[in-house]
Amino acid sequence: MSPTRAFTPSTSGTNDRTEATSTMPNRLRNNADDITKRDVQKSVTERLLDFMQELDHLRVTEGDDIITHLLALENTWEHINLICPKDKLDALMTDDLFKIHIAISLPPSWKTFTSTLFDDQTKDHLNVHDFITEYIRECEKREAGDEEAA
Repeated sequence: MSPTRAFTPSTSGTNDRTEATSTMPNRLRNNADDITKRDVQKSVTERLLDFMQELDHLRVTEGDDIITHLLALENTWEHINLICPKDKLDALMTDDLFKIHIAISLPPSWKTFTSTLFDDQTKDHLNVHDFITEYIRECEKREAGDEEAA
């Protein structure tokens, strides 16, 4: 087992990166900051593409666990929302387009329920989370054997 080193905070009030960059000429310091910003942006873009690809591949067939699927969709959507600025996200996929994506990711047995949900004018303005909740409620009804379930 290797010995652990205790962290000793700097008494100068600056961290190593600040100390290192403060001794650089301005031109080099600005270049280092630009490289760091590009690396961060690249990472965000790559992560966004990964999440969008994951979202595109999330599909279920008859007999699969619909609730787990819906929660996976919601989780992926939340990750996308966290890393993508709102203006860029709206260019990629609006909430309404995501709702359609949810609907087409489900098996054909959900078509009637989906049509009813989209046609219900009282539910036109549901946010994504409430929209998913409507599907989860329907799942629970179907699992309970409710004959009124669509």
